[in-house]
Amino acid sequence: MADTAPPSPWETETLRYDKLHLRLRKCLEQVVDCHPGRILELGCGIGILRNAIRQALPDIDYFGCDISHTAVSALQDPQVVRADLRSEPLPFGEILFDCVAGSGILEYVEDLPGLFASIHSRLAPNGFLVASYFNMHHLYRRVLATLGGSPHRHGEWRNNLSLAELGRILSDNGFQVIRWVPVNLCLTRVRHIWTDEPGWYAKMGMMLPFQAKSAFAYQVVFQARKIQ
Repeated sequence: MADTAPPSPWETETLRYDKLHLRLRKCLEQVVDCHPGRILELGCGIGILRNAIRQALPDIDYFGCDISHTAVSALQDPQVVRADLRSEPLPFGEILFDCVAGSGILEYVEDLPGLFASIHSRLAPNGFLVASYFNMHHLYRRVLATLGGSPHRHGEWRNNLSLAELGRILSDNGFQVIRWVPVNLCLTRVRHIWTDEPGWYAKMGMMLPFQAKSAFAYQVVFQARKIQ
């Protein structure tokens, strides 16, 4: 009998992200700052961040994975494979990496402690994790929920952490957060990820204390170092 299951939404949704948008640029900056020789990108999509990393670091040994068969097939790269990190182990099990990066991935994984422990085991000594996270406890989202509204939430999201909670999980799994980088800093509704931000705006965001970032950054990118 033919398989009548509907196609995964990721087969088309992944293809929407076809430009180096603001969050990816923030991830790129943090990856370059780590000076990795070998990197694994989680959720590489159609290779937008991959291409930018290779341009910035021409000698890097790049590996990637994505949940979308379509995206992986389009890349035709033997070092990019299909993997569903919600239920499957990290790929390339025999290789250690200097950096693991992932943009727009953590929200969809229910067992974040397990994922961080797995990433930790695959990093070389003093390796780095660079990833993004949607700030579930942004002030606007909390106020809207208190008033009976419905803050934006993707149907596939599987966790609801504050940045402080996320930081504790990272620490419990052998990581030290070096910096939190605000993305889409705002008081109310999010500035779109396709929108550029002035240089002064980014500098102001980096100067804010952690508590202010936790309240007003709609998303963050963090750089964390393996310390155990």
